[in-house]
Amino acid sequence: MKKSLIALAALASISAFAQTAAPAVTVYGLIDISYSKVSTADDGLLLNDKNSTSRVGLKGSSDVGGGMKANFNLESGGILVSGRSITTNTTTTSTLANNAVTSTSTSTSTQAALFDRQAWAGLSGSFGEVRAGTQDPVGFQTNIGFDLNGAANDSQAAFLAGVPTLGNGGKTLAQYISPDFGGLKVQLGYMPKGDNKALVDANGKASYAAGVSYVRGPLALAAAYESASTDTVGQTGNNWSSVSGSYDFGVAKLVATYANGGDGLKGSNLGVAVPVMGASVGVQVAKNSDTNNTGVELFANKEFLKGVTGYVDFGKAHNDASGANTDLYSLGVIWTF
Repeated sequence: MKKSLIALAALASISAFAQTAAPAVTVYGLIDISYSKVSTADDGLLLNDKNSTSRVGLKGSSDVGGGMKANFNLESGGILVSGRSITTNTTTTSTLANNAVTSTSTSTSTQAALFDRQAWAGLSGSFGEVRAGTQDPVGFQTNIGFDLNGAANDSQAAFLAGVPTLGNGGKTLAQYISPDFGGLKVQLGYMPKGDNKALVDANGKASYAAGVSYVRGPLALAAAYESASTDTVGQTGNNWSSVSGSYDFGVAKLVATYANGGDGLKGSNLGVAVPVMGASVGVQVAKNSDTNNTGVELFANKEFLKGVTGYVDFGKAHNDASGANTDLYSLGVIWTF
């Protein structure tokens, strides 16, 4: 009997140690499949990623003692369109020529890294959190909550107007995230010069980023800054800053963002979303104050099965100089797991 009790106690101790020492790992992902049509094209396309970027990832956390945890996140994108160009907001590039801004959102990636979206590890505790490795830019992290449609890849109003509400396109390799001080949070990011030379271009330089956010009940406010990551003319060659705010009245949520990404890349985004029969229905309007280009976005999305959301997106881009209009339509389903 005594030996049995000792054996049970030993097994319990081993189990407790394993649960404490081994990281709790979560496999997660998102798959976006949609049909889309652009007014300037003859044919529609059955593609994914027209609203969100399909991805799969691993994340985990482990108690390492001293009141601290070790954390990691490894995430890969483009899981359904390997070898094909994908339209995304984060890879947008802009060039300045004759005082006109030319933007393109089509990116053909040659990067062979398996975890091309997130690949970081760090420590967290009462001091906050530190991370090292590939992460979303601080500007993106600070402002994504102020886009009512989650920065839809194909129809985001701000993107269509040439207003970079989510940052200047730079990356973050080192980051500090403060504890939550009664709704107030601070984030600091850094990218060394050598990394920007390797990841941006040969004229890369050290870049810095900061974000401050405050959430109290239905009110949310934020301000963010990113320094230029290169001396090359274009979006990543400019300092970027933004201020954002939102208020949720219950019957409607209002958002507003003003972003300054340099000459030709300044403007605002306003939006409202309302709940309708379990769906979120809304509109966002953006205007570039330098070029007078505008973007309009109409959207509706609803979770109709557990983890399965259907969406309808419409975007209209108006080029003030040429008077040209481009309409974009997307109908799709997102499955999160």
